[in-house]
Amino acid sequence: MPVFTRSNAAAPQPALPPMDELLSSESLVPHFQAIVNLGGRPGVHGYEALARFGDGRLGIEPASLFEYARLCGRVGDLELACMGRTFRQMHLLDPCAKLFVNLHPAALLGGEEFAADVIEMADAHGVDCSRLVIEITEQDHFPLCDAAFRAIGMLRACGAFFALDDVGVSYSHLDRLVWIQPQYLKISAHFGTGFEGDATRRKIVRNIVALAHDFECAIVLEGVETAATSLAAARLGAAFAQGFFYARPAPIRIVCE
Repeated sequence: MPVFTRSNAAAPQPALPPMDELLSSESLVPHFQAIVNLGGRPGVHGYEALARFGDGRLGIEPASLFEYARLCGRVGDLELACMGRTFRQMHLLDPCAKLFVNLHPAALLGGEEFAADVIEMADAHGVDCSRLVIEITEQDHFPLCDAAFRAIGMLRACGAFFALDDVGVSYSHLDRLVWIQPQYLKISAHFGTGFEGDATRRKIVRNIVALAHDFECAIVLEGVETAATSLAAARLGAAFAQGFFYARPAPIRIVCE
C-alpha cells in the first residue's frame, strides 16, 4: 500500500507511513477540544479527542487518517490505537469531565470483539467507561447489522454513552436515533457557525434542538466562534457547545496549562 497524502491540501502535508508503522508511531497523538456547559453551572462538560498525525504544525486531519485506514481495511485497528493513546492521557484531565471519542461506523463491524478490546483498553488505563461518550458520525454509512448492534449494546452495558455527530449533514439521523438511542446530538459546525445571523440555519438548529428534547438527548452545538453564537445557542436550549470561541484543539500539555 503506498503512502497516503491529501491531494487537495492547501499546504504540504506529511506522508503517512505504512499502516503498521503508523499504528505504532509516536506521531499519532490525540488533541483535545473542550465542550462547555451553556446552561446551569458554567465550565467544561467534557473534551473531544481528535486524532492527529504529525508534529502539530503539519498535522493531518482525522478524516484523512481514517480514509487511509479504510483503504487498508484497518479502521478498527486505527480506532483502537487512537483510543489507547487517548486513554493513556485521561488521568491528566478533570476527573469529572466526559471524554468524547469519535468512532468510525466501520469499526462496529468488529462486533463484540471490538467492543471487548475497547473495554479492556479502558480498564488497563484506569478509565471508567461511564466517562466515555462514543461519537458516531452521520457522514459515514452506518452498518445495520447484528455485529454493530452487539458492539453498541456491550459498550452501553459497561456504562458508555453515545452521541450522533455532524447531525444534519448527510445520512438520515432519524434512522440512527432509533438504532443507537444516543444521549447526545452534535449539530454540525456547518449549521452552527453564525447560525443566529442566517434565517435558514436558525430554523434548522431550532428544529434539531426540538427533536433532541423530544428524544431526551442533550444538544452540543459545534462551530461556535463568537459570543453572539454562544448566547443564541443557549437561548434556543442547547445544553453544550464546542468551538474556537472557547478553545481550539490542542495537545494535552496545553489543555492542562
